[in-house]
Amino acid sequence: MLTKQNYIAIAAIVADSRPFDEGVIKVVGGLADYFATDNPAFDRDVFMAACTGGKLKPRRRKTTVKGSITASGVRLSGKIA
Repeated sequence: MLTKQNYIAIAAIVADSRPFDEGVIKVVGGLADYFATDNPAFDRDVFMAACTGGKLKPRRRKTTVKGSITASGVRLSGKIA
């Protein structure tokens, strides 16, 4: 598993390889997808912004709430999707 320091170093290397074109953005997206599967704490949006110098806006996360009614009341559990 890669660490935060690895992600920072990779983002710095990519950020220095300007100009950005669709190919670079596609590679960065592929790396971000892989890193997200490798490390559950990885933040894809932060990595993409670091690689592109903040040119890409972070995606908004959707919050879904699942609920059930129990004899003692309402029980809710939230999950960030």
